[in-house]
Amino acid sequence: MMGGVYALDDNRKILPAKFNNVFLTLFTNPKYKDTVVLPFLRDMLSQPNLRSEDVNISDPRLPSDELEEKHPIVDVFITMSREILHIEMQFFVTKETLERFHYYHCKAFGGQLKSGEIYKALKKVMSIFFTTETAISEDNDYLHEFVTYDIKHGITMTTKSMEKVIELNKLPLEYDGTPEWIWSSLFDAEEEARLNMLATDFPKVAGAANAIKELSSDPQFRREAYLAEKAKKDWLSSIYSAKEDGYEEGILIGEQKGLIMGAKAMAKRGIPLADIASDYNQPVSVIESWVR
Repeated sequence: MMGGVYALDDNRKILPAKFNNVFLTLFTNPKYKDTVVLPFLRDMLSQPNLRSEDVNISDPRLPSDELEEKHPIVDVFITMSREILHIEMQFFVTKETLERFHYYHCKAFGGQLKSGEIYKALKKVMSIFFTTETAISEDNDYLHEFVTYDIKHGITMTTKSMEKVIELNKLPLEYDGTPEWIWSSLFDAEEEARLNMLATDFPKVAGAANAIKELSSDPQFRREAYLAEKAKKDWLSSIYSAKEDGYEEGILIGEQKGLIMGAKAMAKRGIPLADIASDYNQPVSVIESWVR
């Protein structure tokens, strides 16, 4: 089931901020930098004095040095003088989702330095991954924070790398004292009354709540947002239907053959090779050789 994808004729008064078009617009449109991005960063990074001029919304394409290497495009990539913040909103969770998130984080951390630069120049990288479905099934907590540390001795290797996974479907109803709960509740809100309550209880998100209501009141933006969600749902359904067809055909002749036949079925349905490559975690050249 594609969690949280609504019909185009949905009658809600507001567009959920977890919708891709809404989320990206809130974080990348310069109009909302001071009312959404800056309050979010001040709160999440515990930097109340952070200034607008210190924040740069950067190219979302992560660095790639090799022709055949994946060149990920992330949702939001923000650079500051000493920190980098990488933010994703993920609707659909697969068994590879956490590995993909971690790969993106590693690319963001490892792609900072140019030839000749010293490692002291590395900025702290925080990746925040919002999901609308369960990505971590081991417990019911909605917030997990990951760092690199020595398992035996509990010693952290570096304080410059952190990943947060926030599962919106596990959000508790009551405020838990964290900024993650406040902003996650805002992104997850599906009714105007909920937005208004959050804005009243937590004035720091009032600007973001107003921005969501403003976007929701624009008929053209509203239509485009719902069409984008519908297209995403249809695309995901097509991918998994095609893969299932290929697996069923190829299951008797080996897993690799099943993968190849699944890729061919996807290509026949018009799914771009780059999308197939991303779904299979393979270079485009490999997918091309499979579907010839």
